[in-house]
Order: sequence, then C-alpha cells, then structure tokens
Amino acid sequence: MSTYTGDHATTTTTTAQVDTEAEDTAPAYLVDTTATTYTLANDADVACPDSLTSEGAEFLASVRDALAERIEHDAEDVAKNEGDVCAEIADGAVPVWNTHRLMTAYVDLAAYREDLSDYGDTVDGVTLATWSLHQVGQRLASTLLDQWRTDPEISAESAA
Repeated sequence: MSTYTGDHATTTTTTAQVDTEAEDTAPAYLVDTTATTYTLANDADVACPDSLTSEGAEFLASVRDALAERIEHDAEDVAKNEGDVCAEIADGAVPVWNTHRLMTAYVDLAAYREDLSDYGDTVDGVTLATWSLHQVGQRLASTLLDQWRTDPEISAESAA
C-alpha cells in the first residue's frame, strides 16, 4: 500500500487480490483513492459539491474510502458479492444519525433529482433524502468497482 498526502486530503493506492487456483494471481482490483471530489461527483452522476469539505464531498469520499477499505480487507468477498457490497457501502455512508448532515449532503449533491419511482411513495423529506443518497452511494460504489476491476473474468452478474 502506498500513501500520498496532498494539500486537501490523504490518498491511498491499494492493490487487492482475489485467491484463485492459478499460481500467478493478478490483483482483482486496483484501488485508487486519488480521485478528486469533483471526479467522484461525475462518477456518481450528481452535481459537484460546493467545496472539497462540504457534506456532499464528505459523503462521496466516505463511499470511496469505505469501498477501498472493504476491498483491502476482503477482496474475495467483494468479487463474489459486488451488488451486496455496494448496497452495504451505501447504507453505511448515508448520515442517517444527523438530519442536518443528511439534508445538507442531499442538497449539496442535488440528489433531489434522483428517480425514486422504484421505491414507492415517500412519507417525508428525510426518507426521500435517505433513499436518494443511498441510491447515489450505491451507484458510485458500483462505478468505482468497475473502474478498479483489473480482472475482466470477475462475474458481471454479481455486480447486478
């Protein structure tokens, strides 16, 4: 693992490997946590956060960092259960414990533009924000896994 420290954040590049029967195994994921907040926003298909330290920026970075940590600790499980892992990462990133942070991230990323028709009727604004940010987090995690994947043989259906 290599660590680089820049002006605004500490970034890490990690290589995670999935066990296979081959003697020479290539890393299944090449994790790169050097992406800027604005790149993450583009990957998640949301509005660019107001600043590098805004709630929206912190939310996007938390998804990236949690996914990188999960790959570092259990790349094999990630490779086998990509869809479930993306959902778990999104669940953990949504700041449900703090309504102010939740709503600020929701507005900062313009997550109110999310199509939530699959979720049914919403009961209140907090629930709407929670579902929207969860969807954004899951989409970002899935996109990052696609970018970090080095082995094209990793099952695409596990990401669905």
